[in-house]
Amino acid sequence: MNISPKKLQVISSLAQTLSFSKTADICCMTQPGLSRLVKSVEQELGCQLFTRTTRQVQLTQQGLALLPIILKLVHDYEINVLRLRKTASGQKQKIAIAALPSLCALILPNLLVTLEKQFADFDFSVHEASASLAVGLVRDGKADFAVCGVDHVEPDLSHIVVQQDQFVLLCDQAGIAHRPIEQWDERLIDSLPIISMGQGTNARDYIDISFKKSGMEFRPQMELTNLLSIAHFVKKGFGMGLLPKLGAKALIGNDLHIKLLENAPKRNLGIVRRKFEQLPEHLHVAIDFLKGTLISELE
Repeated sequence: MNISPKKLQVISSLAQTLSFSKTADICCMTQPGLSRLVKSVEQELGCQLFTRTTRQVQLTQQGLALLPIILKLVHDYEINVLRLRKTASGQKQKIAIAALPSLCALILPNLLVTLEKQFADFDFSVHEASASLAVGLVRDGKADFAVCGVDHVEPDLSHIVVQQDQFVLLCDQAGIAHRPIEQWDERLIDSLPIISMGQGTNARDYIDISFKKSGMEFRPQMELTNLLSIAHFVKKGFGMGLLPKLGAKALIGNDLHIKLLENAPKRNLGIVRRKFEQLPEHLHVAIDFLKGTLISELE
C-alpha cells in the first residue's frame, strides 16, 4: 500500500472542509490534482471515502468509519515531524494567535494549555482584538492565525468554519421577568432598550444586516465597545445586551442571565489564516480543540 502521510493530510483536510476548492487552496493544489489524489487513496483502500455532487461533498459510511484512524495517523505523524524539526534546529518556534475578546476569556487559556502540552518547545503569544483587527494581524503576518467570525473574510485569506454562535439577550432578572420575548423579531427588538456593540464591530454587523433585510434600521439605546461595559449597564437596569452567545457567556453570573431567542441570527466562528500556506501541524490540533470546546460552550 502506497498511502503517504501527505496524502492522508489532504484527505483529513477535505474531511474537515467538505469542499474541494477550499481544500485545494489549503493544500496548495489544483482541484483536478486533488481529485486524482482522492481517487488514488480510495483505490489503495478499496473503498469510496467521499461522495461528490455539483452542490456538496459528503463522507461515505466507510469514510466516516475510517476518519478517526486517518486523523490519528496524521496527528501522530505531524507531532513527530515537528519534534524532529525542533531537535534539528535547536530553536523554539513562535506562534502568534489573534482572537476575539470573548474567545480570549472563555477558550484561549485552555487552548494554549492544550497546545503547550503537545508543542512544549513552542512560544505562544495572544493578541486580543476585534474581528477586523484580528484578520488584519493575520494578513500583515503578525499573527499565524485568528479565531474569530469568518463570514466576511476577504478572498486573499483562507478560513475554516468551526461552529455557529447565535445572538442572545443579556438581561438582569427584571428584564427577563417583565419582557417575555421568546423569538427574534426586528420590530420587537426595536421596542426594547437594547445595548449593543458599536458600529463596525463584527457582532454589530450581523444585527445591522438582519434589520436591513426587514427594511429597518437598527437603533440601539446604547452603543459600547467593551463587553464589561455592556454588563455593567445591564446590571444597573439601563437595558438589555444584544450579543453573540459566546460573548454573553463571558458575562453571566452576578444576577445577569442569557435569554435565548428562536430564529435569532448566527455568526460563523472559525480560524482565519493566510492563503496558499499548507495547514501547519499545530493548526490541526487547534481546530480539533476548538470544535469540541465551542460545541460544548454553545450548547
